[in-house]
Amino acid sequence: MNSIWFHLLVNHIPIVGTAIGLGIVIVSLLRTNKTVRRVGLIVYIVTGLMAYPANFSGEAAEKVLKGAKGISADQIHVHEEAAQLALTLTSMTVILAMLHLFNMPPSQKLQRYVFSGIVLIGIASLFQLVVTGHEGGAIPDDRLEWAGVFIVDSDQEIEKAFAASEPPAHDDWIPDSLTERNARMYVNRTLGRIRQYAYETIFPQQIEVTGDRNQPPLAKAAARLGQLLPFDPELPGPVPDRPNVGRRRRWQIEPPEFVSLEPAGDEVDALFLVAASNSSTETLRITASPGLVMDDRLTTETRIGGSGVVRVIDWRSGDGILLAEGPQLVVQPRSQVAARVRVRVPGLAAVGLAVTAAD
Repeated sequence: MNSIWFHLLVNHIPIVGTAIGLGIVIVSLLRTNKTVRRVGLIVYIVTGLMAYPANFSGEAAEKVLKGAKGISADQIHVHEEAAQLALTLTSMTVILAMLHLFNMPPSQKLQRYVFSGIVLIGIASLFQLVVTGHEGGAIPDDRLEWAGVFIVDSDQEIEKAFAASEPPAHDDWIPDSLTERNARMYVNRTLGRIRQYAYETIFPQQIEVTGDRNQPPLAKAAARLGQLLPFDPELPGPVPDRPNVGRRRRWQIEPPEFVSLEPAGDEVDALFLVAASNSSTETLRITASPGLVMDDRLTTETRIGGSGVVRVIDWRSGDGILLAEGPQLVVQPRSQVAARVRVRVPGLAAVGLAVTAAD
């Protein structure tokens, strides 16, 4: 047992003991019972003397903690100053309690003064002890670890397997120490599940909002959920996902490619990359039409329950330059464009984008 653990073990004794002893002394004052008073004085003296090992162990613990990561020297100093005052008040009360217990001095008048000092200084010492304990509790220490008791009371066979796998210190489970195959399997599988649960609790999986083109988690999740729902023939049909090519005019638009998700207040913006080339001598008008993805298909449905409507906000270049607002973009003759279409999604839903053109 190191100094830190010993300090934590003994420093509560003066606090609790002083409260108990002082309480008994006050009760004896109300009932004018000398026997009860003597018991209270003895309890107070014994527990008050425990303030000395608590103080000495605190000084040893200070040497261990000084310079440790995350430990503030100011916090230790405040705790130390409070402990010194608490030790002084407790020592004064212990001395007065011993004088009163052994009837020293024998004068009744002086004994009343001594007893009054015990009560008054005792209350002050109890208050200071509580303050000291509170200041000490504010000092962090990564070396202090906590453990729980794992009990399997629904299955005695599993309970016996875990009990048999414990070493003499009862601080671990060692499956390899078990000779029975079933017992070893119980412990191994349970420990694996505990590790997995602890990892998921400490490092919860979160949806990252990045510019990675290979990351459409919201769309994939919604599509999988949509496959669980029966198909409604009244819903708008799927939109074909193929290059849009002008027959009479020489222009081509590649299918939109999902880029990333970006937060937009309480809503989310889905970014799609649209590449188009116009080799004709006339302007090309491109229209972006967002829609919900249902049953792994893009539809023309844009309303998300009561959340709102999916809509196109703007078109921007790769450098973020605004090219057009709203669903349409004009491509000049004999030019190419690669633009990001920003689609505002008001709720949790998978969305896609269809692009049409007219010259």
